[in-house]
Amino acid sequence: MSFKKFLSFGIAALALLTLTHCGKAEPKTLRVAVGTTMPPFAYYHQGKIDGIEVAILREAARKNGCLLQFADVPFEKLLGEVDQGKFDVAIGAISISEPRKKRVDFSVPFETMPRVIVSCKRSPLQKISQLGEKSFKLGIHEGTTQKAYQSIERHQVFEFSNYGVAIASMLGGNLDGVLCDRCIAEEYAVANSAIVILPDALFVEEFGIAVGKQHPEIRKLLDDTITEMKSSGKLEDLKHQYHTVAPDRQKE
Repeated sequence: MSFKKFLSFGIAALALLTLTHCGKAEPKTLRVAVGTTMPPFAYYHQGKIDGIEVAILREAARKNGCLLQFADVPFEKLLGEVDQGKFDVAIGAISISEPRKKRVDFSVPFETMPRVIVSCKRSPLQKISQLGEKSFKLGIHEGTTQKAYQSIERHQVFEFSNYGVAIASMLGGNLDGVLCDRCIAEEYAVANSAIVILPDALFVEEFGIAVGKQHPEIRKLLDDTITEMKSSGKLEDLKHQYHTVAPDRQKE
């Protein structure tokens, strides 16, 4: 082998090692932006960031020798922070959509989730079909895809920093209902018997972990980890485990 070929081979090998962010020789720290208002996927428990997506990342890190660095980031800023390279990945019940794919990449879905409306027993909104009959005051989580849903265009829509604040506003009589993911709705309904989950879903979405487009190797790592966890049943076990954990009280 000529020196030139040897040098070219060495440079290619070095580039490959550089792209392999997680390795035994030099562990890579993955910077994770977390929307912590999304139990059971990402939230605070006993003062620490936890949840199903956190557990998925821990499994990926354990298998590949990565370190994880979590930071609490407002949900509406998650994708922008990853897009700008401030973080490598973002988690927090982020639904996969075509507009979002233009900014970031996504792992394979780890969850398919119906979007529902929560109401309370004294609210005039008790059926999904009522949305087409009159105008209601509806709460949504700031930065989510909920505002784009065509059936809420005729209604008064108010954005909140987290679901806890929105649901508290509803219980106080300021809203008729709140749009949220079914499993998140179930968390609140278990905690408060006055909360009602309306039958039928508005639509169904898939959740994935957002990854910077400059990190295809991280996306592959997450794809492989999620696929393996699905096949082994570990992902389903995690979902059952975290549905029984009460999140810390959310602040406005």
